[in-house]
Amino acid sequence: MAVMSALAAMSLSQTAIAAVDDENVDNAVGTTISGVTYGVKLDAGGPYTVANSGEINSTAGTLSYGIDINSVTTTSINNTSTGVIKADATTGGRAYGINMTSTASVGTLINAGLISGSAASKFGRGIHLTSSNIETLTNSGRILGVAGASNGTGLFASQSTITTLTNTGSISGSASGSLGKGYGIYINNFSDVDTLNNSGTISAASGGFGRATAILLTDTSTVSTLINTGLITADSTGVKVYGISIGKKSAITTLTNEGTIRASLSAAAGGKNVGVHGINMGGHFFDDRSQSSIDTLTNNGSIIAISSGAAIAPIGLYMTNKASIETFNNNGLLSASAAYVNAYGIHFSRSSSITTLTNSGTITAQAGSSAIGLYMSNKASIETFNNSGLISASAPES
Repeated sequence: MAVMSALAAMSLSQTAIAAVDDENVDNAVGTTISGVTYGVKLDAGGPYTVANSGEINSTAGTLSYGIDINSVTTTSINNTSTGVIKADATTGGRAYGINMTSTASVGTLINAGLISGSAASKFGRGIHLTSSNIETLTNSGRILGVAGASNGTGLFASQSTITTLTNTGSISGSASGSLGKGYGIYINNFSDVDTLNNSGTISAASGGFGRATAILLTDTSTVSTLINTGLITADSTGVKVYGISIGKKSAITTLTNEGTIRASLSAAAGGKNVGVHGINMGGHFFDDRSQSSIDTLTNNGSIIAISSGAAIAPIGLYMTNKASIETFNNNGLLSASAAYVNAYGIHFSRSSSITTLTNSGTITAQAGSSAIGLYMSNKASIETFNNSGLISASAPES
């Protein structure tokens, strides 16, 4: 198997390299591997290694992959602080910085630079996995997905596994279309993450009447351990914005927040199937019948929902459709604030349950209309409730 180690010794004046097929890659500073549809394609032979300190890119009209890995094993991908791996779809959709499909496997993926996918219409994704796995993903740089119309996602996984995901940098997704959807991390369709440790920023943004979710789990997906000491945040002018959303039959075993989980919505009209929730356990999509769960939720930081200039009620923690939490320990701040409409610190209904709720921190709601610190309805239940902290509400009609 040919090895492209010669690239490391090339003169910086020689900057353009043709697309690479089924070879190890060692791309030095100042060199660019570029192609149409893909910059690097690995789909036969292997295992391979990829080391990048320069640029690997692809530019195409409707289908573009920076690195495309299909059915083979890649031992390591190392994108250094000067490295750029990017894909651009200039007229249509599907631009993935790194694309992994059909039982592709990566042992170690280290990113200290930029991995990005930018699509003119939809499906701009930094990293995309379908029926694939990554053993260790460590990000101290930027993983970015941008879409002009819809579905800009930093990291997307479907029927895939990630054993350890550590983020000290930035993972973000954004969409600017009128019905855009932005996702920081989207774990979907029987996918599993063993450990997600965030001390950086995981973010999502959308404009128009769109949606933004920083971390989304849905369709029978799981995260065993999620530890946040950084920032998980979603911002939108649309109709739906969630810091963390756990949807259809999906679960987080242990969620520990030492940082900030935040959702902020502005300038949107009210209506059905809308919401601004710090943590949402209610079915992310309209036909989602939830049954989402968290075994142990510990909040030592801040979980915040904000609705400013919008006719949509913010909720710090929202649970519905048989969502469940076994143990919830709140030692920090759980809050919702609204400029004009109602606000709820905790709102749960439709046979949702918390087995043990212990509050030694603050659960609060502030609103321009009415505010409720803890709201239960429609067969919702708490088995054991221990409160030594503060539960409060502040509004003209509270």
